[in-house]
Amino acid sequence: MKKTMIFVALCLYLFGCGGGGGSSGGAVASTLKGTVTFPGTTVAKTASKDVAAITPPISVQIVDLHGNQIASADVTLGGSSDTYNYSTTVAIRKDAVIKAVRGNQVMRAALDSSTVTTSSSTRDLNVITTAAVLVLEQNLDITAGTLGTSAAPVSPPALKTLAPVAVEATLSQAVAASTSGTATNFTRTTAAFANLVAIVTAVTRNNVDAAQYISGAVTVAFTSPITTYSVSPSGTPVAVTVSSDQVATTLSAIISTIKNGTAPTGSITGSITLHGSGLSEVSVTLSSGTTSLTSSSGFYSFSNVPDGSYTITPALNGYVFNPSTISTTVTSSAATGKNFTSTNTGSIKVDW
Repeated sequence: MKKTMIFVALCLYLFGCGGGGGSSGGAVASTLKGTVTFPGTTVAKTASKDVAAITPPISVQIVDLHGNQIASADVTLGGSSDTYNYSTTVAIRKDAVIKAVRGNQVMRAALDSSTVTTSSSTRDLNVITTAAVLVLEQNLDITAGTLGTSAAPVSPPALKTLAPVAVEATLSQAVAASTSGTATNFTRTTAAFANLVAIVTAVTRNNVDAAQYISGAVTVAFTSPITTYSVSPSGTPVAVTVSSDQVATTLSAIISTIKNGTAPTGSITGSITLHGSGLSEVSVTLSSGTTSLTSSSGFYSFSNVPDGSYTITPALNGYVFNPSTISTTVTSSAATGKNFTSTNTGSIKVDW
């Protein structure tokens, strides 16, 4: 009897037990396959279909949530220069992360073990699935890039609870809404999801692991601006070009929105002058309805302004302003230099 119990315990250890972070149960023999799509490349590749001829090579690995390797996959070049096909036969007994690496470019996807069938399962990797893993990590309050490594929490919740596929659907819908130009229920949270995908795309194109960039481990010298999106007062998407020095600030606001549900905010500042001197007590109004008065030096400011597009309108009896209005867009940073000049129409302004 004692020998039997030892044998059963050994079998459970070798074939049935899994720990840390995932669905439990017996191993499921399955063909796991899919495509890996990188968003452009900074790496030259040959025309050969032989993956060994690609420089640098691509690797695809399946690891559990703590970074223990479950399997590696065979990879072939797909139908385009940045698309690959992978396939492996693997017994999935716990949740996992699929990671594809090409040079410093990394694509990820969370693999919910409860969705793996006994015959064949398909799991593609792209910027959407990569961004979704980053969202899961923010929801778990762990450093970007640690899910699927030894730095992951000791007992992360099952991926079925975190619903990675639902997160991916939300990201895809956000991207579609941001580029449609006609969405009327576009929110700041939707914009944050779309902007996360835009930054993951831009960072990966610069041959950098997006998780490493978001965690602050590496920096990126962006060669061109990034198109992100804000929300107009009427609830439609507005394209906003973010310069390379604004990306980090924009990213911080995105993460705050995704993690805490708080809308990113910025500020608007400017001045109003009369014959070169500051004009005080001018009422400056945003199209959102917020009002500010200029100081004795003619300076005005609006703080904690939600991301979006605004029209600034100054007003003071006896004065006209040039321009009469200024349009600006707030993108989680300071919109500065929104200046007006004024002309006295004949009325006398009295300071008491």
